[in-house]
Amino acid sequence: MKKYQFLLILFTIASNLFSAQIKWLSIDEALEIQKTNPRPLYLLFVKDDCVNCNKIEDNLSHPIIQQYLNENFYPVKYNSNQSKNFNFQEVKFKSSKNSEGVSFEDFLHISSFPTQMFIDEDLTVLSVINGLSSARNLEPYFNLFQNKDYKKMLNKLDIDSFRNNFKHKIKKD
Repeated sequence: MKKYQFLLILFTIASNLFSAQIKWLSIDEALEIQKTNPRPLYLLFVKDDCVNCNKIEDNLSHPIIQQYLNENFYPVKYNSNQSKNFNFQEVKFKSSKNSEGVSFEDFLHISSFPTQMFIDEDLTVLSVINGLSSARNLEPYFNLFQNKDYKKMLNKLDIDSFRNNFKHKIKKD
């Protein structure tokens, strides 16, 4: 009996580890899925030569952040060094530049890496976070945008109040 309990516990742990990975999508994939099942987008802008880009991915690997991302957002990782052709907000981008020669990063006013962007179902940018952020610092943003609580907030003071009163699940970093 103990042998079966051990195997069950081992199987449960292994399945939780396997399912906890972030399911990154391309921009095209996320926008296509969003047509039938609307969710906010989470865009992570990275570059190959960016040290903090690797660190932010480590912070995103926290199980609570992974759960937020996989259950409530369409996570998109956009590597500026590996761009492809895609459409966004009715603008066609080819090899990271549109027909007018504007890169996707310039189009969205991305000036540093890593940059994280929360975008609602209507492709309206909700928030931009530049630079490295800990999992604990990111948690309120994921909660705010997954619950659509931001729609009740009228100004920056409301958002600051939300962040200051937020009950973290993630303990200190």
